[in-house]
Amino acid sequence: MNDLKDNTYYAVIHMDVKEKRLTIDARPSDAIALALRVGASIFVDEGVIKKSAKVELSKKEDKVVVDTSEWEEILENLSPDDFGKYKM
Repeated sequence: MNDLKDNTYYAVIHMDVKEKRLTIDARPSDAIALALRVGASIFVDEGVIKKSAKVELSKKEDKVVVDTSEWEEILENLSPDDFGKYKM
């Protein structure tokens, strides 16, 4: 992911095709799915990580308390096989 604006993440896919470097804007979910499918590395810009620490999860006046420990455990234990085989 290369940017975060107004709680929206942005991603770019970099590909080498026939000795040319292509850069394609993509939704982060699509970029991650593609990287997992082809076994490519996933990089996150350091600025995105810093901005994400400041993301407000709820803009409503009613704050919802969320226990993130269960989600953290689930995400930490995910493997590429958990996403299944995607057809393109």
